[in-house]
Amino acid sequence: MAIEPEDVITQVALADAAVTAAIGARIYPDMAPQSAEPPYVIVTRIDAVREHALSGAAGCGTARVQVDVYDRSKTGAWAVAEALRSALFGWSGTRGGRRCSILLESDTSEIVPQPDGGSGAGGKAIRRVSQDYSVFFDESVPTV
Repeated sequence: MAIEPEDVITQVALADAAVTAAIGARIYPDMAPQSAEPPYVIVTRIDAVREHALSGAAGCGTARVQVDVYDRSKTGAWAVAEALRSALFGWSGTRGGRRCSILLESDTSEIVPQPDGGSGAGGKAIRRVSQDYSVFFDESVPTV
């Protein structure tokens, strides 16, 4: 089975020295454990589209992957987001037997209140920077 597009994002990010210097290995799929200490990153696939032609499947697709950076400060969250952007944007290569390329679509910032001490922030609001990436990938064409 080929690697999933969100796992490509995680692997490329963890292979980058600036990203691991900022967050270590604190990249989580879909949700972080409640004990996670900022800064950390959550990677979630939002959707995927497989390309088709009149003759059938084209053997390629695009996945939209959301990358959320959490930190206690706006400056810290944006610094991690910038390290991720530098590592991911424009990356092209092969992971798990699948050719892929990554494009940054957008990024935004907001304050996230954390009641009852959730997300390791001691009940204080933390900052989130959300980035949406498109991961273009090839895949085998199903036979009928």
